[in-house]
Amino acid sequence: MSTKFDSAKKQNPFLALLGRTTPSYTTLDMLDDAIAVMDALGWKSAHVMGASLGAALAQAMALYHPERVRTLVCAMGVPADVSGALGYIKFGVFAKAPQDQAGHDA
Repeated sequence: MSTKFDSAKKQNPFLALLGRTTPSYTTLDMLDDAIAVMDALGWKSAHVMGASLGAALAQAMALYHPERVRTLVCAMGVPADVSGALGYIKFGVFAKAPQDQAGHDA
């Protein structure tokens, strides 16, 4: 019973990271889905844990619905404001990583 979308126009993922595209399905839609699951289970609140993109969603849940979040655990995530986090990413750092004599990354 998942939501279905017609074929979406292909867009540049880097423009999406910068918030310069209009997605068909937003992170707030994902957040609403999580709240709907909690409602369907009859949970008024929950301990929330998210990893990677889920960490940003967990942060958003705590910000938009603080009464629904008992505790929050974020793993392997960046701040919900991804565009602000881009300044900390050093593109090309892995290309400069030392390699062993066989040419494998150390």
